[in-house]
Amino acid sequence: MAVAAQAPWYRSLLQSLERNGHLPYSHYAQLATVRADMRPANRTIVFRGFSDDQELLQFTTDARSRKVEEIKGCPWGELCWYFPETREQFRLFGLLDVIGEQEEAAERRAWRLDAWTKMSTVSRQQFAGPFPGTPREQGEEDTTSVAGTRQSEGGESSAALLTSPSLPLPLPLPNFCLLTLEPQEVDHLQLKTNRRFVYKRCGRDGEDEKKQYWEEMEVNP
Repeated sequence: MAVAAQAPWYRSLLQSLERNGHLPYSHYAQLATVRADMRPANRTIVFRGFSDDQELLQFTTDARSRKVEEIKGCPWGELCWYFPETREQFRLFGLLDVIGEQEEAAERRAWRLDAWTKMSTVSRQQFAGPFPGTPREQGEEDTTSVAGTRQSEGGESSAALLTSPSLPLPLPLPNFCLLTLEPQEVDHLQLKTNRRFVYKRCGRDGEDEKKQYWEEMEVNP
């Protein structure tokens, strides 16, 4: 069994997702990373599910976004996730990884493709837009719609790649990446009961999974 699946925080997080599932924003969380100048950077991202082995939390991002470069420079990040219905906060600290077009591992490529196929067409079109964070030119057309999508370097539009009838399933655009978080420490605050639990992953890097475990401690809120 995966180490994360044995952790009390994992079960608690699943319960929170279920109890808050009727809220459309319950899958939104804030991810903090570190910039090259050592200043913090924070943004809202959408939870896309767990990896098959339940070890990793999955999100999506654009290969051209600034956070991808930040993760290359420092792979450590922290996710802050609040569930209003149950009044719970999870802070998940751990290692971030980006799975892009050049990924070689078959299993990780499959994760990326699966995430892509589960997204709506509108969400996919965002990866066909202009470079994120660059100034928008006056009169520039909306490239996040199929009608406004520009031509790729190969001459075929990104919209065509999204809707080609010759493909059994739309293939991920080159800019599409799967972002994963492997938690090493989890802080779970329960405001309704005024209780707080901290979980730390124990065991040396590269050590047999059977020798790794999670240490649980209740602390003052």
